[in-house]
Formats: sequence, structure tokens, C-alpha cells
Amino acid sequence: MASKTILAVDDDEEVRRFYGRMFSGAAAMNVALASSGAEALEFVSSAPCDCVILDLAMPGMSGFEVLEKIRSRPELGALPVVVVTASREDRDGVRALSMGADDYINKPFSAAVFEAKMLRLLERRADPAPARDAGRGAGILEAGPVRMDLRDRRAWVSGAEVSLTDKEFDLLCCVFRRAPGLVRWDVIHREVWSCCRPGEIQAKQSDALQVTLSRLKRKLGPDVSAMLMVQKGLGLRFELRSLLP
Repeated sequence: MASKTILAVDDDEEVRRFYGRMFSGAAAMNVALASSGAEALEFVSSAPCDCVILDLAMPGMSGFEVLEKIRSRPELGALPVVVVTASREDRDGVRALSMGADDYINKPFSAAVFEAKMLRLLERRADPAPARDAGRGAGILEAGPVRMDLRDRRAWVSGAEVSLTDKEFDLLCCVFRRAPGLVRWDVIHREVWSCCRPGEIQAKQSDALQVTLSRLKRKLGPDVSAMLMVQKGLGLRFELRSLLP
């Protein structure tokens, strides 16, 4: 994996130093630090960035405002954003997910686990899972009005490009490349949220999946989203046969 740049945004100097130490020894990871929302927006506007770690509770421009501004810009629509919250409740995390965050993490957290999650997120972006070729070149998935370019991480519906966040793209890819088969919830959690064992799937991961799925369906439009069928207690199925001419 080529070297990747992570931007860590936190108004607490000690926390920024912590991020700097945590990623300083990580292979193929460079860390940039920002102390405010304004600094973060300036950085992502002027320098290459592969992921943002964003504290929600910052004075002045909050993490929510920064996230909203990032997601409002088409060129940053697919930039992965992981939010960090000190709240013991999941309300803030779920709100961030509904605004387009890819994941959220509650403080305090294990540095080793957090670093491993970030590495896996960046590896998935660099090396997307192999998919069935639709016949228009390697790395292309296509059925009915839906087309995905796995290399450039772009998606279209009826010829119109759809701006997806990192997790939205991963979720669509996970079910699209297995269509029309059923994809179990544990498989989705493992591939999209890096939960390796069933015991690791917590309430927050389930919330993240449901919020991400809701956002994805809204962006795909009513005709295509109707083909994403939830099998209660089992998983998700993309009924692509219904999309074919």
C-alpha cells in the first residue's frame, strides 16, 4: 500500500500529540494535525488527504459543522471521516453517521485497536475486493442502471454519478458483487466495519450499518433502493434480477 495521509483534528494539544505518537511508527501512514475546524478545512482543500479523524466537541466550529462542510463539497464526498466522541451515549455518533461520517469511536479507546482499524480502512481503499467483471474492463460492476468503478471508487445510476461516502461505497460493493445472493449481517460487518468475529459486533456497529444503509438507499433513488431487500435477522439482498431488462 502506498503511503497514506491521515488528518487528525482535535482542539486538545495532548490528544494531538497522542495521535502523532500513535501513527508515527505505523508503516505507510503519515499524520497531519489540526487544532480547529478551520485548520482542518484548509488542509483538506489544499493538500492530499486519505482520511480524517475528527473530534466532535470542539469550540468555535464543531466537528458536526466540519463534517457538514466536507460532505457538502463534491470533491470531498468520498473522503473517509471517522468521528471521535467523549460521550458515553451513542446519540452523537449516530447523528454523525446520518450526516455522512463513515464510523465513530467512543473515548477512551485502545490505541492498538484504533490504529488497526485505520490501517484496514486505508487498505480497503487501496485494494478493493475483487468483483465479477461486467464485461467493460476489469474492476467494473454493472447491472441494469447501476454501474460501479471499483478502482476509482465511483458509482452511477442511470448514467448520473452518485456521490457516495467511503462506507456507502463499501456497503454497496459488498452486496452488489454477491447479487442476487443473500449477504449475511456478519459478513457485511466484517467487510465494511472490520469486525472480525461475531462477538465484536456491538450496538454501535449495527447502528452504523442501518444509518449507512438508509443514506445509501436515499442516494440511489427509489427504483434502485427498492431492490435492496432486508431479510430480518439474516442479512441484505440486492435483487439485481429485477433491474435487468
